[in-house]
Amino acid sequence: MSLRGTSSFTDGPVTLHLPDITRVAGETISGQVDVNVAQAQEDNMEDVTVKFKGNIHCRITTGSGQTTTHHDERIILYNDKRTLWQRGSAFPPPGSHILSCPFHFTLPADSPPSFHCEGYHRHATITYSVEVVGHRPGLFRMNRNIRRPLSVVPAASPAQLLATESLRQGWTGKHTDWTAEKKMRQGIWGEYSHARVKI
Repeated sequence: MSLRGTSSFTDGPVTLHLPDITRVAGETISGQVDVNVAQAQEDNMEDVTVKFKGNIHCRITTGSGQTTTHHDERIILYNDKRTLWQRGSAFPPPGSHILSCPFHFTLPADSPPSFHCEGYHRHATITYSVEVVGHRPGLFRMNRNIRRPLSVVPAASPAQLLATESLRQGWTGKHTDWTAEKKMRQGIWGEYSHARVKI
């Protein structure tokens, strides 16, 4: 894969290369994980996996007086996991310590857009992420972990695509003026002024 326009993130022997762009529902997400095999073996790493996740999370708190109730729900939209490297299964080309492992996931076409809303006693999110995990079994050994959130927007409808193409060709219809006027003031006690906009 071409690494142009791509951000890189490293934890120990593992590096994730992922284009830093907004994603569209239905598109294929491609990236690459580089494993420094010599370092991974010294680091007691058994394998490297990549995960793609999409989740909806809602939390509402209700209560009166001393009684409080928390309503918490999570919905898994997408959860896919692939093993990219296992100890002893693949080696880098001669003269190199780096094994490059490309990957790709396809977003479902009906994926809802990324979303975040937080208010008094309520919280709701729709999140997507790519996560790379280098597993290091054993007591007191932390896994190597890289997690990158993704921003997802809905795909354009056929009517929206036609409108976009039409706008590219220029407006050939009639032009009309639109005017709006509003009375406004600064703060609560300030003097009134008039704002007028004409398009």
